[in-house]
Amino acid sequence: MSVAIPIIVSAAVLAIGSWRSTQRGHIMPPMITLFDELERQARALPPKEKATLARILIDALDPTVDPGVEQLWINEAQCRYDVFFGAS
Repeated sequence: MSVAIPIIVSAAVLAIGSWRSTQRGHIMPPMITLFDELERQARALPPKEKATLARILIDALDPTVDPGVEQLWINEAQCRYDVFFGAS
């Protein structure tokens, strides 16, 4: 019967999923990782701050962006705005 207990515990650990077993057989609850905490905080941000954070992270992924491209998009947006609202 002592053999059945570890099997049942192992099945329970597998069913729970994120619970971990130590080398000594102790079962540990899931630990919040730094990533999980950062994600939780990011999701709690107001929309404008989420957008700012997203922009910073995206910019960090591609640091080779041509600085002139930003000004080109600003100019394009201004032209579209002017056309839409009938400015000359």
